[in-house]
Amino acid sequence: MIVTLGLSALMMPLLGQWSVGAPVAMQTWVFNADAETANEGGSGMFVATFQFSIAFGSFFGGIVVDLAGIPVAMYAGAALALTALVTTLLFARTTPAGPVPARRPTGVNVRHATPAPTFWSSRTTIAYPQGMGRRRGFDESVVLSTVRDQFWTTGYEGTSTYDLMDVTGLGKGSIYKAFGNKHDLYMRVFSDYCQDLVSQAREALEDGSAAQPPSPLARLEHYLVSLAEHFGAESPHRGCFLTKATADLAGLDKAVADRARLAYDDIAATFATAIRDAQDAGEVDRNADPRTLGYLLLTVIRGIDCLAKADVDSATLTGTARSAIAMLPKPASPEQY
Repeated sequence: MIVTLGLSALMMPLLGQWSVGAPVAMQTWVFNADAETANEGGSGMFVATFQFSIAFGSFFGGIVVDLAGIPVAMYAGAALALTALVTTLLFARTTPAGPVPARRPTGVNVRHATPAPTFWSSRTTIAYPQGMGRRRGFDESVVLSTVRDQFWTTGYEGTSTYDLMDVTGLGKGSIYKAFGNKHDLYMRVFSDYCQDLVSQAREALEDGSAAQPPSPLARLEHYLVSLAEHFGAESPHRGCFLTKATADLAGLDKAVADRARLAYDDIAATFATAIRDAQDAGEVDRNADPRTLGYLLLTVIRGIDCLAKADVDSATLTGTARSAIAMLPKPASPEQY
């Protein structure tokens, strides 16, 4: 019996080294069936199977041992070892070596990395260090963009984890491992959006680009009007993700409120910098407070965003943006400068 068990144990890694893809554990079977959700579903199945086996063996095995004696347990162990060896050999003959196919995404076209070669431990780390640390099999930027659009369209409460799984083609376990829970993922895409929004405003209002108007006030007007045109041309009117997140969650979620406030402060500060440049150029009254006027323009553009969702026509929206610039206090006389 000892020789039988020893030979069986020796055959497993040898078959694995020969790349026959023999499944030697419950986790391996689960990974082959669905690699994306194996970490989540496989562990529970693995534990449940062993608990059932222990309970089954304790009950019926005890009866058998009582009736036939202790040696029967040794014979049963040898029989199971032989069964495992035969199963492995049969599997090796019927299963070709090759890569385990990656799960095909059901939503967007998420790029998968090439799976590792299928040797025995391609789903384990035993005796094969090169099999350790599976590479992330998707393009993170594509996934985050897709998730952001889903939250943007249906909102935080209207988006379930299963919706995210559907649009990304990833399993729940993969999403949690890469990005955390649903709230963590929401904050990630929301923070990225806020950062991009501030960067775009700064780029549009800073001097130095040949495509930008030389006048600071003209740059400010061009930026606000372009936003109004964009909001008015959308169909359907989705608006700004920052505005939507503020309306939906800021009163209930402090993390969202804090991140939104930071974005608003940064955008208003960018407007204030442009107004200071306009004051230096003699286009805005020097006595005016740039910070206050920056928040005034921020309020105007956020209001235009909300009006666009109510299907106010684009001409009215752009006219409102131009009027906001025209109402900025002008120098009383050239003597001020």
